[in-house]
Amino acid sequence: MLIRDPITETAQRVNQRNQALIQSVTRSDFYEALRRGDAFDVELNDVAITSAAEIGLLYILNTNTKSDLYIYALYLSVGTSTGGLGVANFVNLALYINPTGGTLISGGTALTPTNRRAGSGKTAQATVKGNTGVLTVTGGTRLFKHELVRSFPFNISPFIVDVLLGPNQSMAVTYTPETGNTSQVVNLGAAFYYVPTDQFSDENV
Repeated sequence: MLIRDPITETAQRVNQRNQALIQSVTRSDFYEALRRGDAFDVELNDVAITSAAEIGLLYILNTNTKSDLYIYALYLSVGTSTGGLGVANFVNLALYINPTGGTLISGGTALTPTNRRAGSGKTAQATVKGNTGVLTVTGGTRLFKHELVRSFPFNISPFIVDVLLGPNQSMAVTYTPETGNTSQVVNLGAAFYYVPTDQFSDENV
């Protein structure tokens, strides 16, 4: 039997050990999303924190009914704290899956993600809200809570999170300053893209 390429009619090549020679091209999910205009960044600038309590910074709800929303990185920048106890202290960054309440969800500022493909007119199918004050997050399941050593100012870029939100699933990011804080400026960003939900239809989750 002779195997031929259906497009070029070229015959399948075989080496001296009767092994078929195959050429393949691999593209990442991110690259394919970028080509489609389905990759985005969202940034929350200069949130002034005036207490040491945990506050909600960023909320993302996937409103795309045909694609999962994959958040692969967060970008965190923290300014100097006024009133904090010193270098022995920690600050905390936490991520919650499907939070159920809090003033960040009900009263946060709507944010518009930026498309990572130059010239694309696509917009993110998501509800994205950010904090411009002392807003809270309640309920949901805490996925992680990272303690970061206090050394101000500092940047974490990127902070890999690998979170997948199906249609109508959400997540929120909170930040807790060091004990005694009375004034601090924080910036947070997130990078995400969409993966069609039927891309791996043979998988059972």
